[in-house]
Amino acid sequence: MVQDFGHWNLLMERIERQEMPPKPVPQPPADRRQKVVEWVKAVRADELRKSAGDPGPVLARRLSNSEYNYTIRDLTGVDLKPTKEFPVDPANQDHLLIVSSDGNLHESTDAGNWPGRRFSNALGGCC
Repeated sequence: MVQDFGHWNLLMERIERQEMPPKPVPQPPADRRQKVVEWVKAVRADELRKSAGDPGPVLARRLSNSEYNYTIRDLTGVDLKPTKEFPVDPANQDHLLIVSSDGNLHESTDAGNWPGRRFSNALGGCC
């Protein structure tokens, strides 16, 4: 049941509206229909309680250059626009380069450190 809530909810609704079982079959007594509906609701509530606060699998995704710029700006309060010095990602020029080879990993790591150096310099520090 847990893997197929949609069908169980549909079944519960149809039992409540007395659409299940279909016409040629006589309807079960109201107390039996109510027990089935209560059971479906109890299982659903139990599963919701078990997974409360768990968003499920969260897939990692790359930030676009604009999203990265905005994030750095929001974190530092300075509009550094670090992506203008990032290497071009041939797979997708609208996104940041993550890893495609050892050389690109090094460039990506340097680019990720760059906003901190620029922020430090903007505040009069040296780095």
